[in-house]
Amino acid sequence: MSRSVHPTHLLATALLVIILAAGCVSDQQGSPSAQGNASPAAPLVFYTEENLPYSYQENGTPSGFAVDLLEAITAQTGSPVTRDEVRLVPWSEGYQAALETENAAVFLTARLPSRESLFRWAGPVGSDRSVLLARRDAGIAIGSPPTSRGTGSAW
Repeated sequence: MSRSVHPTHLLATALLVIILAAGCVSDQQGSPSAQGNASPAAPLVFYTEENLPYSYQENGTPSGFAVDLLEAITAQTGSPVTRDEVRLVPWSEGYQAALETENAAVFLTARLPSRESLFRWAGPVGSDRSVLLARRDAGIAIGSPPTSRGTGSAW
């Protein structure tokens, strides 16, 4: 019997792991016992790319399922992340920031062949097989999937 993992559950799990790991790092680096009287570590800045409906800009503010989950999960940890701490940038820019900056974290990334060697991927990794998305202002309405039997067309 096969089991299906809903992408939202995968995102929630991935975000929780990132947040917990980030909390461990900042507690160790920023604690007075770890560094004498050093100042606390800078708050994390979270980077993601535009990936509707998971992350996108709406009226200049980061929005989407993943951004909502990030806010909800971090609120539960007692260290809430606001949308001001989320940067929607081209993927390469966010990845570079995470490599070069101590307080940068990338969340919600797509598993692409070009990114395979950049990460040690942990499972379960979810996938969206059939997705049809449109901007709200596009005026597109779909009543039912088009019939494409035998035509080789996809919708």
